[in-house]
Amino acid sequence: RRGIKHPMVITLLQLLSLFLAFIIFCVESTYSLSLSSSSSSSNNNNNNNPNNNNNNSIRRMKGVTNIALSVDGFIADKDGSMDWLNNQPQIPGEDFGFKEFLKGVDCMIMGHKTFDTVTGFGEKMWAYGDKPIYVLTRGAASNVEVPEWVPRTVRVTTVKSLQKFWLDLESSHPRFKTVYVDGGRTIQSLLRGGFIDRMTLTRVPILLGEGVPLFTASLGHNVNLKLLDTKSFSNGFIITTYEVVNEI
Repeated sequence: RRGIKHPMVITLLQLLSLFLAFIIFCVESTYSLSLSSSSSSSNNNNNNNPNNNNNNSIRRMKGVTNIALSVDGFIADKDGSMDWLNNQPQIPGEDFGFKEFLKGVDCMIMGHKTFDTVTGFGEKMWAYGDKPIYVLTRGAASNVEVPEWVPRTVRVTTVKSLQKFWLDLESSHPRFKTVYVDGGRTIQSLLRGGFIDRMTLTRVPILLGEGVPLFTASLGHNVNLKLLDTKSFSNGFIITTYEVVNEI
């Protein structure tokens, strides 16, 4: 009769409808997964991008040193003087790579005793320009004498924990990527904490026999070094640069 379809026709139409619905579901699911994968990949790329702000938060400052010492490992004589270094033969026009080294650092930190020694040489011997410098002391900052000719970029700071100071400096000054560390105790403390990444040591051809050694106490663990460069000069200076293999 007209208006009445055979039951088999109805069943086939229902199956066809279900099949089309299944196809549409699969296509939409595949598209959704594709978008999700692309989004995940994009996020990963952003996280791996060194220019991404979120990634910068996990990058830390790198500490570097550049210090002179006698062949027997002293950075000052028994009186704390460095006259033995200043009296070494010089090479006209040669700064032993210091200016180039200084260009590669964003700021500097040093102990107050090192600061006293450096300023004691006078204004003409000041080699740091207007580089931001933090002079660290465990006592009152007012007890550290700062000559009038010293740039205003020099700040004296009372520090109870050197490692905490480092982390605070890192978080408050994200543009500081490379920090020049000077002074035996300061270098030793930060090296012990795993904050020193590169060391430049200038061996001066002299034996002091006694004095202030670069390392005055245990580092708590062996520190492995990787040789990066060695240069020798006609006045006997030997400058060696090491990468510190931090495994802390």
